[in-house]
Amino acid sequence: MRNVFERMSNLAPATISVGYQKACSLVKGAIGLKSRLLTVGRRLAAARVTGLMSKVVVVALLGLLLFVLVAPHFGFVFLTIMGNSMSPALPAGSVAIVQPVADSEIEVGDVIAYRSTGEHSPMVTHRVTEVLGQDGSLSFQTGGDRNEEPDRNPVASSSVVGKVRFHIPLLGFLLNFVGQPIGYGLLVGLPAMVIITWEIRRITGQIGRWRERKRQGVM
Repeated sequence: MRNVFERMSNLAPATISVGYQKACSLVKGAIGLKSRLLTVGRRLAAARVTGLMSKVVVVALLGLLLFVLVAPHFGFVFLTIMGNSMSPALPAGSVAIVQPVADSEIEVGDVIAYRSTGEHSPMVTHRVTEVLGQDGSLSFQTGGDRNEEPDRNPVASSSVVGKVRFHIPLLGFLLNFVGQPIGYGLLVGLPAMVIITWEIRRITGQIGRWRERKRQGVM
């Protein structure tokens, strides 16, 4: 009986050591698994956010494109603002969306677009400071917000193109840039580069995951 107890006492430390090592291995494995799961979770979350942002941008661009294509059929006119006379209400580089309206709808404080001299002259966007009546027809005294003096001559109602409804900041600069060869090249090339880079990263990630599964003996 004494020999049995001695053998058991000799085996106990070894058994405890082996059990401790196994427990440590299990803990390390659990920590490693948790770390991998957290990494995968972060990547999935980042992918979802990126995908959502991409969808929002695409929808916004499609909406803007649809508006640009449809609006002219309803009489809207797009006017690029390159001067600073109406800043900050209409900063340089903006695209003003102008809607034709009846003369009676134009009031003091409205920003109107009009042709200064003739049918083919450049359009001007200034604010109405006074509505004038001459021989039964209306004319409008205008001026730029940043100009100290009003415009020299009142604008006849026949020269008015319409009322500025809203504007899109900086779009005018973008359109002018895209109209140049380098701008058009970047407009076409940059999205293509983004798509190609995204696909390369996706394929590389799939190859990396396949190699990892193969190394762990899953495949």
